[in-house]
Amino acid sequence: MVYSFARRIIWTVALILSSVNLAIAQAQLRVNEAAAQLHIELKTSGHDLTLKLPIENPSSRTLAAHIVVELLKPDGKVRARAEQDASLPSRSTTVKIALPWDSAYQDADVFHWDRLRFSVTPSGEVTVKPRRGYRCGFRR
Repeated sequence: MVYSFARRIIWTVALILSSVNLAIAQAQLRVNEAAAQLHIELKTSGHDLTLKLPIENPSSRTLAAHIVVELLKPDGKVRARAEQDASLPSRSTTVKIALPWDSAYQDADVFHWDRLRFSVTPSGEVTVKPRRGYRCGFRR
């Protein structure tokens, strides 16, 4: 009888510890900073500036997320900023984000020195941590 009671206690403690471990362990969104691409399309009526941001959702379901991106000048000031809500499937996906074009961009080479600051924050009750980070420089 004592042996049976001790076994129940051990199993109960093991179950509680594994539950706590699962509750604490959260997956984290991943952004492939090296694969981020900045596309510039020159038009006569104006130019389009599009960022392609590869994001990996490690959870088993599609997540709604709020994405904020900023292009930073070498001095740290914001050159361009955009926000967008996106649906992230449970695998790798590339989110396209349109950034405002400023007529002060005389040459596409200025982006070579820019940095990208981004934030991807899941919406609602999810167990996925938000992702924030930087990427330095864009090449033609």
